[in-house]
Amino acid sequence: MVTEYNQKPGYGTQPSVIRGGDFLFITHRCGRRNPETGEKNTTIETQTIQCLKKMKKFLEEAGASFDDLTQITVLLANEKDVQAMNDAYFSYFHDKYPARTLIITPLFQSEMLIQMGGIAYHPLSEKSKPAVKTAKKG
Repeated sequence: MVTEYNQKPGYGTQPSVIRGGDFLFITHRCGRRNPETGEKNTTIETQTIQCLKKMKKFLEEAGASFDDLTQITVLLANEKDVQAMNDAYFSYFHDKYPARTLIITPLFQSEMLIQMGGIAYHPLSEKSKPAVKTAKKG
């Protein structure tokens, strides 16, 4: 079963989360804007926290939580930002940390300092089925 979550205009052409069986695949997203205020996030700390907030929101829309994350991939524009990104990143987690891959790479817009995506393991039980549309193959 493949299910798409949060495919809305303004989020790009791909869904934010796709369920494949018991796994949720979270599309890489940036944190350059605060969706509540519309203001630009200009520091690595604020962009990191915004990425994590988006991931949390997308997981919740799919019936999962941050505790279900098993892996996060971080794309970071500047190597000099690793420590500040780590400080913000680890402030968002408590006892359980997912596996993480960190890649230093240019990002496609200059104001983007970071992008994050990930994988969560969240078996779909009858109780936890959210109301979603199912993607059509073909």
